[in-house]
Amino acid sequence: MKCPHCNKNVKLVKNEKPEIIKDELIYDTSKINYRKIEDIKQIVIHHSASDTNKQIQDIHNWHREKKPIAWAGCGYHYVIHYDGSIHKGREHNQIGAHCRGHNDDSIGICLIGNFELTKPSEAQTKSLSELIVYLQDKVPTINQVRVHSDLQATKCPGKLFKL
Repeated sequence: MKCPHCNKNVKLVKNEKPEIIKDELIYDTSKINYRKIEDIKQIVIHHSASDTNKQIQDIHNWHREKKPIAWAGCGYHYVIHYDGSIHKGREHNQIGAHCRGHNDDSIGICLIGNFELTKPSEAQTKSLSELIVYLQDKVPTINQVRVHSDLQATKCPGKLFKL
């Protein structure tokens, strides 16, 4: 796989599945589209641009209440809380709602916090690394890890986030 920033080939070390918490999120399934797992080509990383005390349920509510058109629920496939806990959002075969023009072929991971103002916690960074390695092993068609600002004109995931 190629590093998105230096374009060098990097080798990933296979690891065990990190602990992933499955919250009881209720989605409006009429608003979810599906895809084949082999259509997934990349991971896109985001920040919540919020306080570090927020949780996946907060994001789920924000997305369900989005104006002018509410989404099905949390648009990310994973959310990593400030304490490093990994929470499951959408299933891999469900198209996300996190990066316009790239939702069909990506898995979205959001870290809680505003990385324009603070750095991610060490626990978040560790969990993100473990999750990326796990996903690249589980979904072998993934060949890129990118940040939101690589794909759209946005500051996400913030100037203090380093991949």
